[in-house]
Amino acid sequence: MVNSTKIKIILENWKQAIILGKKEAIEKINKMPDGKSGRIKRIVGSDIVFDLKYYRNLLAFRDQLCLELPHIADIIRSDPNLLDGYTWTRGDYVDLYFSHYEMVVDKIAQAISKT
Repeated sequence: MVNSTKIKIILENWKQAIILGKKEAIEKINKMPDGKSGRIKRIVGSDIVFDLKYYRNLLAFRDQLCLELPHIADIIRSDPNLLDGYTWTRGDYVDLYFSHYEMVVDKIAQAISKT
């Protein structure tokens, strides 16, 4: 049996972590030369993490949610595939990166509200 109240709390906490993580990432890239308009140098490999504290929170919320919804763990653990050979600006990269997680949270919340 799915505990929708617990899942909603985890989703809300995850959403707040995404908002704070994006804010922190933007603050960090604004301090870099060329700020948000500077280009990401690495174009292949794993995602670039601008805020390690946020990333650890992301993993913790994902793990909690996977315990509650193991049948959609692949969706919950999905990552954006942004390092595909294109040199994004830092601002676009951060927007796309965090938008992916916002979309995952929103879709799971929609699915839970229908049950």
